[in-house]
Amino acid sequence: MVQSVHKQITLLAEPLSPRGVRRRQFLTVVGALLGITAWTDRCLEETASWYEEQLGFEIVQRRDFPEYGTRIAFLETNGVRIELIEDQHWSPLLRPDTPQHATIQGVSQITFEVDDIEEVIRRVKSRPITIAWDLTVVEDLRLKEFFIRDNEGNIVQFIEYF
Repeated sequence: MVQSVHKQITLLAEPLSPRGVRRRQFLTVVGALLGITAWTDRCLEETASWYEEQLGFEIVQRRDFPEYGTRIAFLETNGVRIELIEDQHWSPLLRPDTPQHATIQGVSQITFEVDDIEEVIRRVKSRPITIAWDLTVVEDLRLKEFFIRDNEGNIVQFIEYF
């Protein structure tokens, strides 16, 4: 089930290092989706690390289900929680880049509403993150948007309403 969050949320650029270095603000999210599952065919730790290093999430819970060949990790930042699942029976399905990404059944992307999209894309472009669709203005919907891919190819959308 997907639920909306209507509070301001801050995602961070740099994770807390083992030496206790302070995190810096990455972006401010004013709305987000909860309950999104990103399936991973790589090592669960690799994908969790990507979300920690690139978007500032932290692992808050893990669980292994050896009887099913499944491992899960919940990551969170300021009340936004995502779930990553590694399953030995998983089969990949590459979702096309936008705008064709919605032609395949299922959740097409995870979306974060931000208050300064130009600053967010500037920061994203300074990192080793794949841009799936560069900044676009959709006048009739009164929004600006861009899409990235995580290390597994899942699509993440950032939008700002004006």
